[in-house]
Amino acid sequence: MNIYRLMYISTGRKIFGTDELREFVDVCIKNNAEINVTGMLLYVNGNFLQLLEGRQEDVKALFYDRIALDKRHSGAFVLWQSEVSERVFPDWAMSS
Repeated sequence: MNIYRLMYISTGRKIFGTDELREFVDVCIKNNAEINVTGMLLYVNGNFLQLLEGRQEDVKALFYDRIALDKRHSGAFVLWQSEVSERVFPDWAMSS
């Protein structure tokens, strides 16, 4: 089975505090586990960089139907996407 990867950047509409960010990551972990999407999420100075990996239809639906429309951030822009043979983050659900 091939794995689809998508990496994007976006800017938060506000600076997230530690508790808000933890809550956000916890929701991501739960939602992504339900559709078997793994990856990593970086947050620095109000900006997000995220790599998603899973089945192509799941990753694209997650990005275009949920993430890109999420009002907590703006300017979601795909940096890179491709099909690969295996996951880089098989045991990560957005954080270690």
